[in-house]
Amino acid sequence: MRKFSTFFLFVLFMSSAVTARASEVFDPGSSVTSPDEYVFIVGWSNPFTHSTLSVQPPAVSEIGVRGDWLYCTSTKDPACDFASAKWGQDQRGIIGMSVLPYCATSASENCIENLEISYQGKAYAPAKHLRMLNSGLVQQPDPSLSYLGGASTSIWDDSGIEGSLGRSYQTNVVYSVNYDPELKKFSINNIAFGITPFREVTGSYRAPSIDPNKPANSRVEWGTDRKTIWEENGRAGIATDFPADARYRITARVTNQITGWYKARLQDPQVSINKFSALNNRVTIEGKPVSVPSFAYKKSKRDFTPLENKWWQNNGQSNNTTPAGADQQDIFEYLDYFRPLVKDTVAGFNSLWTVNSTNWGNDNKCLMDTSRVVGIVSTNAMGFNGNSPKYESGTLNYQVGGMHYLPDGKSLVEGTYDLLLRSDAARCLYGFSNAPIQASISVTGDQNQRTAVTSMVEKDGWIKLSAYGFNFSSPNISVKFSQESMPSKEATKAPSAAATNSVLTKRTISCTKGKVIRKVVGPNPKCPAGFKKR
Repeated sequence: MRKFSTFFLFVLFMSSAVTARASEVFDPGSSVTSPDEYVFIVGWSNPFTHSTLSVQPPAVSEIGVRGDWLYCTSTKDPACDFASAKWGQDQRGIIGMSVLPYCATSASENCIENLEISYQGKAYAPAKHLRMLNSGLVQQPDPSLSYLGGASTSIWDDSGIEGSLGRSYQTNVVYSVNYDPELKKFSINNIAFGITPFREVTGSYRAPSIDPNKPANSRVEWGTDRKTIWEENGRAGIATDFPADARYRITARVTNQITGWYKARLQDPQVSINKFSALNNRVTIEGKPVSVPSFAYKKSKRDFTPLENKWWQNNGQSNNTTPAGADQQDIFEYLDYFRPLVKDTVAGFNSLWTVNSTNWGNDNKCLMDTSRVVGIVSTNAMGFNGNSPKYESGTLNYQVGGMHYLPDGKSLVEGTYDLLLRSDAARCLYGFSNAPIQASISVTGDQNQRTAVTSMVEKDGWIKLSAYGFNFSSPNISVKFSQESMPSKEATKAPSAAATNSVLTKRTISCTKGKVIRKVVGPNPKCPAGFKKR
């Protein structure tokens, strides 16, 4: 039986190189030769494939031993002791993963409506929904506790698309839920979206199951093969790379209670949100997958340092790997600790398409609109700040981190960063009018930091900013908006629909201040104070 004991399930199947064949995956746990060995990695996977309800043990310090997870068959299971439940990730609380089903009708809520694919720049076309997985890990709803229950992941293929590549995909849209002991009901605290390509195989596979007759800490059977991302009786899916030059778009009907910011593993993200019902929005998210690097450091458990024991206990153990969350609170400390141990070198890449909501923690009123999605921040960095960009001293700042070198130990890892921000939120920050604005984007870090290629586009009420080609280890990405002149009466009028939907023409200039180089993008770009045009 595979062992899973962490709040988030990190299933990692990495391509051995960016150009690897679709059938090849890199599994960092495959190098383990002893049950006592574990591989420290950074994990960021697609969301849960199955719905679970469990009691999480409290986190521990460097010398602690974390307790067992207890899995419940339903809200009526005595293993879920609601009377003693606490609130908070470091307490013994009751949590759930609710996988949303495929929309059965045009009126269905909390479900996946569509998956669309664009190959080689062609128009989007709908994939074919085949089925939802047959799984013993589903949960029945309990309206008395505001608990939605949960289904299993959806399976699709591209057979109905012109130019089909014969690819199959699983999609996951998942709610993370917590039981609130004060309100005495469940609340949704996170939404996750994910797409994974796979190839189907047959064999002596078994669907995951839960046995109510076994102890709550050992009653779940997750599957039979470490290489699979899903299993049914007699068949399974093995993750593959995404095809080259492909874009994906998911439309789902999801709760309107999760707003604010999203963090993503996408390139060139786009989003549209419309009201669907009193409780649901119709959300469409699209973008290209990105290759995300990870390191791998193998060590025997008996030789763990106190700090390594803390991470092993709290981050979990899956397939003899212990994965840190790419956005966990101490991720930069984690990367710096292992950097010299792995010679600042990447072991492999995940090919990912994922989007997650975030609790952000930004106290600026312009960025804290709880009535809508304000922005999406996306990067391929090994580790990153899990909140929204921080607004300070007139600048939106965001930190990312990772190892310097590719597996050859010489070539540099290149980073991507995309920021999608509501146009009116940016104008709110600076008190701008509806007249065109420009942006200065800088990436600062190591002394030999490579200059990033940056761009800005404003369209359909969103500002999209990008920085590509920068290097690691812990660069800071800064964005500062400006407007050429003070607003006039004419400028403060609401823009026409034609103006809002048009893409503003931008020019890019390079500005220098000592060793710092900034790219300024806008219709009439000018260097910031203290910088000179290069």
